[in-house]
This record gives sequence, C-alpha cells and structure tokens, in this order.
Amino acid sequence: MAQTEKRQCSSCGTAGMVYGHRTIERNFEGTVIAVPEVEGWFCTSCGELEFETKESAERFFEQVVVLQQQERSRQAAELQAIRKRLKLTQRQAAELFGGGANAFSEYERGATRPSRSTVMLMQLLDHHPELLQELRSTKPQRGDAEARRR
Repeated sequence: MAQTEKRQCSSCGTAGMVYGHRTIERNFEGTVIAVPEVEGWFCTSCGELEFETKESAERFFEQVVVLQQQERSRQAAELQAIRKRLKLTQRQAAELFGGGANAFSEYERGATRPSRSTVMLMQLLDHHPELLQELRSTKPQRGDAEARRR
C-alpha cells in the first residue's frame, strides 16, 4: 500500500507521521532484537509507530515473542557453557551465587531468569576464571550478615 499523506502523531502531536516499512529494534534484557519489515505509520519527530491494521500489530508482537524466546534460550545456553567452563556443578554455582539449590537448573532450562548481577558475575568469571578461587574464599558465611547488623 503506497501512502503519501502524513498524519498527526498521537504521542507528540506533530504532523510528521509517514507510512512505510522499517526494521524496529527493541532492547530486551540488554540485547537488541530487531523485527524487519514492520509496516505502519512512523513519526519522523519522536519515532512513534502506529500500525495500520490489527493484523499487522499482532504479526509484529508474535515476532517479538519469538525473538524474546530465542534470546532467553541463548542466554540460558551461555550461562550453562560458562558454568561448565568454570568446572562448577549446578549445586556449586548455586552455593556461590545464591538463588537456592535448583537455581542453576532453572536458569539453564530458561524456566527462571537469573538476576542481572549473577549474569554479569558469571561473564566476568568467564573472562577471569582465576577470580573464582578468590570468590570461593571470600564467600560470606551463614551468620555474617547477622553479625554485621549488630
């Protein structure tokens, strides 16, 4: 459908919306996911997107869900690969990073998302595995937090 007229943007109020096809990028848990060939009205001022039809909106959101699932699977596989390179069992990793006895099983299956700090620490250890021994030796013991509160 070739549209040459412009519309007023419902977000910023300018008459700068133009019809077309674009790749839409969204940040998902620190990773940019891109949906190509999204059809709709695009604001040249604020970047707002309005879909022409309900079907095009549904198609876009279905694609976003698929890309999010792929990214979660990739993140889970990365976490598992790092843990294995560090020669940690799931239980050992859970003891070091917290989250409960089954935390890493759930992370690696994609059933639960690990905290951002856990992911960042795992990535840091992947680049500097020599720090693992230091982490093990400085791991707070049960009761340390209670002693600090006194």
